[in-house]
Amino acid sequence: MDDHWKSNPTIQSAKAVGWMEIPRGDDTLIFYCSVPTRSLPYVALAVESEKIMYALIFGTKFKWRRGTVSSIGLSINREEF
Repeated sequence: MDDHWKSNPTIQSAKAVGWMEIPRGDDTLIFYCSVPTRSLPYVALAVESEKIMYALIFGTKFKWRRGTVSSIGLSINREEF
């Protein structure tokens, strides 16, 4: 767990906050990300009130239709990214 707080983590699991995939035979991107529990109510409220319209996802290149998410960004405007 201490590796998560370093600027350059040494293990792969500390570099990831989730994963993403494109199911076989589909063209939809599905991603799952971990969010700190103290932030979850604020994120849920922002989504419900339509203050989050865009998500920017950074991660690894897909391999076998699956990749690792290293960071996410949420915004109401596309230009903020």
